[in-house]
Amino acid sequence: MIAAAREFGARGVGVEIDAPLVQTSRESAQTAGVASRVTFTLARHSSSPIFAPATVVAIYLRDDVNLKLRPKLLSELAPGSRLVSHDFAMGDWTADRVQRAAGPHAHPRLYFWVIPGHAEGVWQVRLGGRDARLTLTQRYQTLGGTLSVDGREQTARGGADDGRSHHVHGR
Repeated sequence: MIAAAREFGARGVGVEIDAPLVQTSRESAQTAGVASRVTFTLARHSSSPIFAPATVVAIYLRDDVNLKLRPKLLSELAPGSRLVSHDFAMGDWTADRVQRAAGPHAHPRLYFWVIPGHAEGVWQVRLGGRDARLTLTQRYQTLGGTLSVDGREQTARGGADDGRSHHVHGR
C-alpha cells in the first residue's frame, strides 16, 4: 500500500491481525510521506466486514489462509472489484489471469481475479418475440446452464461473468 500510494497516488486501508505490524506500517507510511493517503487498522475479529468498501484488494497469505478468507472476499466485495494475490492461489477458484512478476525482488506469481456478479438462477426472456427460459448455474465466474425455447432445450456452457456489467459472455 505504501508503494502504491507513493508511486501512483493510491489511497488505501491496510488490515492486519498483528498489532505490532500495524504500528510498524503506520510509522513506515509516515516516513514515506503517504500517511494522509493510507491507514492501517487491526482486524478485531473475523466476522467484521472489512472488505466491503474496497475496489482492489491485494493479499499475500498462504493457500490455507486464502481458502479461509475466500468466502468473506466473495460475499463482501462488490462485483467488478479486483483481487490480487502474491504467490498463492485460491484453491478451485481459477484465477482470471496469472502473471509472472519481473524484477529482482518480485514475487514469482501474481494471481488476479475480478469478483463476479451473481447471475445464477432462472431468467425469463424474450427471444425474437418468443418466451424463453434461461437457467444459469454459476461456479465463481464460470457460467453454464440451459436455454429453453418452444419446448426445446439447448445447453449453454463456457460463459463468464466479468462482474463489470450486466452482460453474460459465453459460447
